[in-house]
Amino acid sequence: MKKIFNKLSIIIIFTLILQLTLPLTSTANTRNGLDLIRQETNLTEDDIQLSLDIISEHSSLFLENADITVLNSYGLEDQNIALLKYFYDINYPSVTLNAFAVSQNVTNNDNIQPRLANVLIRVLIKDALKKKMGDKIKKEIGEEVKDKIEDKWIAAAEKEIDKHGYSKFVGPEGSGANGIRQGEHIFEIYRKNGNSIMRGHVGLEQNKTVTNWHYHLKYDGFEYHHGQTLLRHNSLPAWGTPIK
Repeated sequence: MKKIFNKLSIIIIFTLILQLTLPLTSTANTRNGLDLIRQETNLTEDDIQLSLDIISEHSSLFLENADITVLNSYGLEDQNIALLKYFYDINYPSVTLNAFAVSQNVTNNDNIQPRLANVLIRVLIKDALKKKMGDKIKKEIGEEVKDKIEDKWIAAAEKEIDKHGYSKFVGPEGSGANGIRQGEHIFEIYRKNGNSIMRGHVGLEQNKTVTNWHYHLKYDGFEYHHGQTLLRHNSLPAWGTPIK
């Protein structure tokens, strides 16, 4: 009985030690990962934190858009930090930064600070447009949406976030047909204090043969149709309809 008690005591002590040390190990790994990001990039602390917040909020989406083999090659235990490094690497390779520095007469002492948060917002907006259309609508007008709408909306979103900060991005997913909201809503961006600052919308006109793509901004009470683009097409199915 005494031997059993001693064994149980050892197991309990070992378990307690693991419980105490694992959080410390996890914290250390996270800290080491962040230190690596700081050393290898020119991102500001604010941009790193905002980027991690955006990635954490939509981690599954960013995983879908990342190369898992490359992520694993980093050897970083914190998945969000690995994703941050991945999107930095594919958007701001060192050769690009060096070329930029030469073209702008930037010395080694100057601090080039590309804003990674804007890259991540770009991914979110492109994904929201793609999901709103669905495969069937995308096949018909997807190229026009890409050529005439994406860049304008992304630039506007970056400007609003730079001015007001960021707290949340809400895409087109909802309880409507195909798991997509069937109204005008495509996405909405919220500022630091939780208030909405930008809303991406699309309306149907002329018996569904014209779509009116536009966005609303906070400063005019979300009334004006900014960046309005009309696209003509055949009668469209429900938003988010897949190709069967």
